[in-house]
Amino acid sequence: MTIITILFAITVTLLLNIIFVRKIQNKTYKICMGSINFILSLAFIALFISIGIVKNHLNSFIDSGINQLELRVNEIYPGALEKQMSTEEIKDLLEQSLEKKDVDGIEALAENVIKTRIEKYTSITLKTINALERENNKLSVKDALISIKELSLDTVSPYYKIINILLFVLYIVLVIVSILITIYLSKDKDSTNEGIIFGEEADKTFIGMKTE
Repeated sequence: MTIITILFAITVTLLLNIIFVRKIQNKTYKICMGSINFILSLAFIALFISIGIVKNHLNSFIDSGINQLELRVNEIYPGALEKQMSTEEIKDLLEQSLEKKDVDGIEALAENVIKTRIEKYTSITLKTINALERENNKLSVKDALISIKELSLDTVSPYYKIINILLFVLYIVLVIVSILITIYLSKDKDSTNEGIIFGEEADKTFIGMKTE
């Protein structure tokens, strides 16, 4: 996905400069618009990659948080990981095992996501979990932690999709604006470079006079 996005931005930049920017007569305007299109694509690619990095870090923190929670449960309640329980019992056990600690940034966000999923972990959630070996509508804490991890990741995934969609929409809008500005500059006759007059026209022109 990242490679496709980078290729998309590069292709858009090339098309903008080849189809539209090259029609601008004024060299200064041409260089400015070409540079703007290039910077626009670089900014878009950088933001897209940054969002992906944040997503990977958050997923890693969620994974790490679940693993630490599993260790704490095993330390406080030995054997509880394999014991079959109801979701209410599991929820109470996990809430007691989840230590309160002061964390900032993305790690705090990951822990809050895990806490939220644990608080919402009820018998209704159990019925929606597939491919888990359970007896009498019960499951082990270990199985519950696996499902909570999946639910936590599913919770944050839609936000990344929304952010990426908004980023693409913003990029397309800016590309359209760039096209409109470029078309305007290419049609502006006053934007052409007049330069220095040479040859016969220069001989016919008196000092202080302007040729038509």
